[in-house]
Formats: sequence, C-alpha cells, structure tokens
Amino acid sequence: MSESLLSKLKLDNWYKVVLAVAAPILVLSLTVELMAPNLVVQLLSAGAILVGLGEWINHVPTTTINARYRITVRNRENTILGNSLSIAGLAVIAIGVFFAVA
Repeated sequence: MSESLLSKLKLDNWYKVVLAVAAPILVLSLTVELMAPNLVVQLLSAGAILVGLGEWINHVPTTTINARYRITVRNRENTILGNSLSIAGLAVIAIGVFFAVA
C-alpha cells in the first residue's frame, strides 16, 4: 500500500517539496533528540509546513479540456486562508530563527 502511495506522490512544485521535506523533519524532531535544539527545529519545520500548505492553497488548479488535450495549470490566486497560513508560517520561522540566534 505504501508503495502505491509513494509512487503517486508528485513533487512538481516547490511548495510540495517544502512539505515533503519539512514533515519528516518535524516528526523526527518530536521523537528523537537532535544535535540542534529540538525546539528550534520544530519551529522551523512547522513554519515551513504552514508556508507550504498556504502556497498549495493559493495555487488553485485550472483544467482546460479540448478535443485532443487536457491541460492543468496552477496559477497563484490569493486566498484569505492561504495567505493567513503563509504569514503564520513566516512568523513561526522568524521565531525559530530568533531562538536559534539568541
């Protein structure tokens, strides 16, 4: 089952890559003691997840179908939820950077 799930995972946009990288790092930082402070890693990865989700929400797919082709384009459309998640993610990342430097 996991093989079919992983084979369908398409990392074709940057925000999907951010989610695919940040989610395992967050789980790892919640379960294992890391060489860096876990709180900093948790804040940075949680912020990255929020930014990734916000951008995914803001990139709404538009599909055009004609006689020969089906074309799907993801243009960025600002939504309140997507922008709120992105701003919250950037704030969490800023707090994580503050704790890393301080």
